[in-house]
Amino acid sequence: MLVVLFDYLAFLCVLCLGLIVLIRRNNLNTPEITASIILLLVAIVLSTLVYLGMYSETALAKALAWMARLVNHLLWVFIHRQYLSETRAYTFAHEVSGALNQLRHNPKSLLKPFLLGLSSKALLILILFLVFVAFQVPFSIGTLIGGFSIGYLFLIVSPTPAGIGIVEGALTIGLTSLNVSLGKATVITLAYRGITFWLPLLFGFYALRWLSQGENISALSDE
Repeated sequence: MLVVLFDYLAFLCVLCLGLIVLIRRNNLNTPEITASIILLLVAIVLSTLVYLGMYSETALAKALAWMARLVNHLLWVFIHRQYLSETRAYTFAHEVSGALNQLRHNPKSLLKPFLLGLSSKALLILILFLVFVAFQVPFSIGTLIGGFSIGYLFLIVSPTPAGIGIVEGALTIGLTSLNVSLGKATVITLAYRGITFWLPLLFGFYALRWLSQGENISALSDE
């Protein structure tokens, strides 16, 4: 929960700059506004849950149970069964409230993960910058921040896993609206997504295979 929360909060800082760029260039449209509102609401909900967990296990449990009932009510029409367990909500609240309560006595410990969240966004912007340089496409700081903000925003609010298919289109259109030609915007988007998503995914598959082989070898040696 904290990892997701700090990722969203850090990106909201960058998103504010990106929205300023889009407003100044008259490129802020309804999809960006809607997605930004959704992200802000999700961040508020997560922040509220963390705050409740820091001060009251009972309040956190009641909030999670209410959310479970709401989700079950909305999905009942489609699946005709309880999708989330209210009992599990109370169990989860009991499990996390102790750890969150410790944060109340050491709030400064939250600064480091927030800074790490900001640094991860800075690294992604750096990668986008290097892609522009690699393909010798003219750009400005506003183009980098605005383009990154659009791409990462739709990665978060996308209905597909990791924004597959959505981010590629949104980032291409976003860069085009920031005065990058369609062909160059498409190449930059594909290269950026390849480096930041598909390549790590490939390494992840390899790492899982390597770890599973290591576990099999250990099991054989134990036998």
